[in-house]
Amino acid sequence: MKTQINTLVHGSNTVAGTSSKIRMAIAKKVIEENPETMTISINDVVIELTSNHSVSRKTVNYCGVIP
Repeated sequence: MKTQINTLVHGSNTVAGTSSKIRMAIAKKVIEENPETMTISINDVVIELTSNHSVSRKTVNYCGVIP
C-alpha cells in the first residue's frame, strides 16, 4: 500500500492529530491509489479488500473477508 492508513488515522507528529482538510486529502490519495481493490496484511495474513462506492462515488468503503 503506497499511502499508509496509519497516517490518515493518527495524523502527523502534532499532539492534536491532523486537520480534517489534510485527512480528506490523504483519503483522496488512498482512493486514487486503490480505486477497485486494496491488499492489506494483518499479522502476516493477506486480505484483499474490494471497494464499495456510493452511487455518487463521493463515499467509498473497503470490504473483505478475514479467513
